[in-house]
Amino acid sequence: MLRTRTMIGSGCLLIVLLAGGFMLLLRACLSQYDERAAILPATVYQHDTSAIIVALVNYDETSSYESGPGFTRKTVNTSYYIQSNDLYTAQKIRSAKLKEHAEIKEWPVKIFGTAPGIIWIYLGELMAIDPNTLQTIARIESLESVNKGLQGRFPKEQRFYRYNPADQHMYFTATDGSTWKIANKTWQAARADEAETTDHYLTATDSLARLEKQIQVEEDSLNNVYSREPYQLYRQGKISSAEYQRSLNYLADKRKEFRRERDLIRKSGSRARSARLESANRQSAINSMERVNPGYSQMSVNTDTANGKWMGLYTQKEFTENDGRIRLNRLYGETARRNMFSGDIIYDGDGNANYDTARMSLPMQEPYLQGGFLLNKMTAVPFRLANGNRLVIHKDVIGRTGKTLLTMTDDRGKRIWTTETGLESWSDWQLIKNRLVIFGLDNKELSGEKANLLLIIDLSTGKQSRYDYFTEKS
Repeated sequence: MLRTRTMIGSGCLLIVLLAGGFMLLLRACLSQYDERAAILPATVYQHDTSAIIVALVNYDETSSYESGPGFTRKTVNTSYYIQSNDLYTAQKIRSAKLKEHAEIKEWPVKIFGTAPGIIWIYLGELMAIDPNTLQTIARIESLESVNKGLQGRFPKEQRFYRYNPADQHMYFTATDGSTWKIANKTWQAARADEAETTDHYLTATDSLARLEKQIQVEEDSLNNVYSREPYQLYRQGKISSAEYQRSLNYLADKRKEFRRERDLIRKSGSRARSARLESANRQSAINSMERVNPGYSQMSVNTDTANGKWMGLYTQKEFTENDGRIRLNRLYGETARRNMFSGDIIYDGDGNANYDTARMSLPMQEPYLQGGFLLNKMTAVPFRLANGNRLVIHKDVIGRTGKTLLTMTDDRGKRIWTTETGLESWSDWQLIKNRLVIFGLDNKELSGEKANLLLIIDLSTGKQSRYDYFTEKS
């Protein structure tokens, strides 16, 4: 009897082991179809001398897979992690699971930004993450427990939350339309109704228009005192012709002063309007740069200025067809081989910057295929590095398969180093502590605002560090 029970027990154990082994084998086979990707934009958390790159990671774990002629079908279980990588080596530091896909009711998910000891994210709700442990330290439930008066008033949608990088605080619009600011660490919320922004350029042009009207009033008054009245007195014989002429001469001198003042006011008004337009265009450019994967043609411009000098990347034809005005514009043409031009800036009577073509230099360098100065996504102007160095992006070959190269040049256009990124274009990039952090997509399984490749370039040497979120390998 004991032997029979032993055999039955051994048989059951064997079945369990075989089933477990089969499940492990099945999972191992299916794991090759799993997908991992960083959700952009990511952020960089800095503390003292250390810095980490933090990203939300989408993990699709394959539960079934089937393929045949002309079709592929698979089912996945999606979950969301938060992951940190070292800024200098790109190596993965740690990862923590946050939520399953089914737990998230509001979209999109997003990293907002950082504060001391905090990473603010939105994952179906506002959440605060500890950057050292990647554990959740606050969410709506805990925020409401601290702010009793706001229970039920925290918005569900992501678009009603706003991170301010200037003060590193989260703001939100409550369900009743009031604006609040969340204190870091204490989670106390205080009213923060935002004041209406002042258009300083419009204020300046309005002031200049009022000043011009005031000059017109003064001129009309002087016309009356030194022209009309003296004329009547002269006709009545109450003043001599010499006195009348002196009055007219004085009026002529004052009119010259008024004309000079009007010219100055109108030029100032023109500059203010131009500055306002430039500011609006710059803000529009910054807003457009916030997009993930803007495309290669949107990553650079062909002119940059600094300290009374300009540098430009043009073909001879492109430069000849230029109207002479300096603009931070984009040029297109996938076969354009551009050389580095440089020279002084001269200003016309309206204060517009122009090329000084009389003193223009052309460094003896190889041309850059589809070359342009890499833009800072935070400012929409080219990166300006120490000692006047510039970052130039260009292509290795023409066509859609051409890969993006990065070159550092000095202030005279001389190449310092060139590195290959292996990417057709970049999904996102930022400069932190002399490291250019690049996110890109070179995996055909992925699309949208996701990236599998993290590429970090040391600007001192041009050397690279890499990490692939898809394969989890450096």
